[in-house]
Amino acid sequence: MQQNPDSLSLPEDGSAPPRLLDLLKDHAPDTREVFLYAIWEGFDMWDAGFDAPKIGPYYIFESDGLTLGGWEGAPEGLESAQPANVIAPLDGTWLMATPIDSHETFVASMDSALTDAILADEWLDAVLARCHDSA
Repeated sequence: MQQNPDSLSLPEDGSAPPRLLDLLKDHAPDTREVFLYAIWEGFDMWDAGFDAPKIGPYYIFESDGLTLGGWEGAPEGLESAQPANVIAPLDGTWLMATPIDSHETFVASMDSALTDAILADEWLDAVLARCHDSA
């Protein structure tokens, strides 16, 4: 894995750790695939006056290729803005979500190589949570 020089820095509230973002990029199904992004409406970047689809308090964007800060296809002025709170490839292999007021980031994945890489990274302090069907 190529290591981003900032990948060992602590994230701001509402942002995923750069180290995790590097791992997601390394395990993206195809970096040319379409990805969905959601960004909380409360971040100080919506003064540009553009209109974007919303689900609840999140603006939704789509982009060809995985990018982890700004991204191609984002409205003008957002190319280098706040990282997305939610990122997911359309194939559904994983989903990353970071609450707006927390350093915690959650990753749901069907890709065991990604899960293993996250759990093996000592810096991330990751724990495995399993969902169980109680029925």
